[in-house]
Amino acid sequence: MDNNNQIKENIDDVKDDVTRIRSDFSNITEKLIDISRSAYSTKNRELQAEARKLYDELAETLETGRLLGKGGVEEVERKIVERPFLSVLLAFLMGMLIGKLHEKR
Repeated sequence: MDNNNQIKENIDDVKDDVTRIRSDFSNITEKLIDISRSAYSTKNRELQAEARKLYDELAETLETGRLLGKGGVEEVERKIVERPFLSVLLAFLMGMLIGKLHEKR
């Protein structure tokens, strides 16, 4: 009978150990999930800040390009107004040149 009691005690000890291990795994899993969420949140904020910075740089570059293009168009318009005959002659000659280049192909 003493042997049966010893076996029951051993089984109860193993059950307690398994319960503790389950609890430990549950705690570890919860901590890993919390760490993952925190890392995701931090990385997400960093990526959003970087995307905002790149967007602002792109917007600034596009605005600069737009202003330069507008200035270039205004300069061409001014030159055409100053010398209309020369502008028509240059356009005609460029058309002839492009036509000759296409003819050779």
